[in-house]
Amino acid sequence: MSPPVARLVFRLNAKRIGKGWLAKCPTHDDRKPSLSINEGAGGRVLLKCHGGCNTNHVVAALGLTLRDLFADSPLACRTDAATMQAETPVIAQSADQFLSTQDCRRAIAMAVALRETPNLIERIACARGWKAETIRNLTYEPSLGWHEGKLAFIYETGVKLRWRQYGDRIIRWAFGKPWLWRGSYIDTAQTIYLCEGETDAISLIDAGLELNRRTIAVAIPSASTFNEGWGEFFADKEVVLAFDADTAGQEATRRVSRFLKTHATGLKQLNWGGLRRAS
Repeated sequence: MSPPVARLVFRLNAKRIGKGWLAKCPTHDDRKPSLSINEGAGGRVLLKCHGGCNTNHVVAALGLTLRDLFADSPLACRTDAATMQAETPVIAQSADQFLSTQDCRRAIAMAVALRETPNLIERIACARGWKAETIRNLTYEPSLGWHEGKLAFIYETGVKLRWRQYGDRIIRWAFGKPWLWRGSYIDTAQTIYLCEGETDAISLIDAGLELNRRTIAVAIPSASTFNEGWGEFFADKEVVLAFDADTAGQEATRRVSRFLKTHATGLKQLNWGGLRRAS
């Protein structure tokens, strides 16, 4: 357990749930614990209030800053012995290489760049049909950012950039490599909507998918990218495959279904017009 995670678990008297922890959120009247605490790349803290509270507000209510959520922060270096006696978590291992501390800082800078440019957020919201608040909240995770005129999708393993050039859509990895977008949040929910791309996941989030506190949207980086070993992260989860109806999406549905069927409790397919059993 990293120092900043240990400090929050101890301070909030969080209870172990799966591979993470659950505590009462300090920013609202939380009668039933709704604040999930997980450990991300480099030991950083992943916070999500399933009651809808903004992560920045949660951090402020604790008298901390976003900087304090990182393992190399001054606060983390002062973790006391009592905190370190908290239970050591069993973290699911994978072959994927998570971001270094330096690359985490680069990704955070991209999220801050977007969050601190309200006009840009409004422009993206207008173009995509999303709420500005949805975009802003994703920068706090951080799962979304802006880099050199390009939209940045922030993964635990890298940053994928997307932009248009001469009318064509261009996708490049700024650094790192593919994994699952928002993959670290899988443990916080029971039902997972697995989308073919990040923008589809954002559209579901924007429509209120995650308001019930038990459902989240994550995404694979492309229709052809899903490692068989990723299936174990969906163990005992209800999974809804939200892939496109085109040839690539249909093939992805068949292939990913094969990888998930031995792990997931239930498997469905979203046709963007209703649900049916995945074949």
